[in-house]
Amino acid sequence: GWRATGDPVWLARLFEWTDGWIRRAVTEPDGYPGWPKAGSGSQFEKAHLNDSLLGEAAALTPAVLASAGVLKDPGLARRFGGAAVANLALARLLFDKWNARGAWRDVGDAGLWVVPEFGLTPGATAWTDGWATRSVTGFSNPDNKENVIARWMAAMYDATGEPVYRDRAERWFRLMKSRIRTGDRGPVWNYWQPAGPWDLLPDGSPKHWIGVHPNGGYYALDLSGIACAYAHGWVFTKAGLDRLIAHNRDFMWNGKLDHAAFRMIDGGRPDPRWKDSPGVLWTSLVPYDATLCRIFEANHRPDSWGGLAATPWYLAWRNGKDPEGI
Repeated sequence: GWRATGDPVWLARLFEWTDGWIRRAVTEPDGYPGWPKAGSGSQFEKAHLNDSLLGEAAALTPAVLASAGVLKDPGLARRFGGAAVANLALARLLFDKWNARGAWRDVGDAGLWVVPEFGLTPGATAWTDGWATRSVTGFSNPDNKENVIARWMAAMYDATGEPVYRDRAERWFRLMKSRIRTGDRGPVWNYWQPAGPWDLLPDGSPKHWIGVHPNGGYYALDLSGIACAYAHGWVFTKAGLDRLIAHNRDFMWNGKLDHAAFRMIDGGRPDPRWKDSPGVLWTSLVPYDATLCRIFEANHRPDSWGGLAATPWYLAWRNGKDPEGI
């Protein structure tokens, strides 16, 4: 909202909200702050109290970007500078937390984040048994979650200039790019695939199914990461972005501005669970293609769930702000 309008009321609301959840943190056995809860992802997450790297990344990204903007503006810094400095300090601390807990894995010259296979005992007073093997166990996040986390890393680099954050973002984007395969139907990639031995069961089978996800919304999140990488000049080239644009526009789209619809990324049959969204407009590519922009403008609903984020993002871009993906 602040990027779209320049009105600091949006900053005041963001910092108030951020402070609200920061104050709910508890100190965990390794001394780091956290917000443990029963998870909704892997079977391990559902069975234990855990912190969520994904949740922290999603919450911190706007706080980090806003804080960096505040500290560059003397007037805003006088009003919000204390909160901005505190937010950046917390973001650094939480990055250190996930490193110390073994959540990052190098994969050749690339890398990714895993969900640790340990949690907290009831009452959040001690670690479960998986703490001792945390550096070799875990479960790689699906691509869409990795891209959300990578956008936090990009925001941290933008805010601080510290190369470790750029390195982590670029390493994931290299792995993301390596997973995109181009065939007769254009670029396609799996929702999840194993990245190392931690992703395999004792019998050698993968811990998760491998294939294209029938919910097109997950791929829109992937494109938000890819667009962020491209905007920073990392890994993805214009030629690569153009191939993705062409796939969304020329293969997935039904060709109608009125009631536009999109097929699955691989052209597969829609799943009844997501019959209305087997594929979606890759909104993050709207700034780079006139046709995708027309589709967005003809079909956008500002009062929809997605519209709550896409509307101010679109207005900010139209007002001259650099797009970073949505």
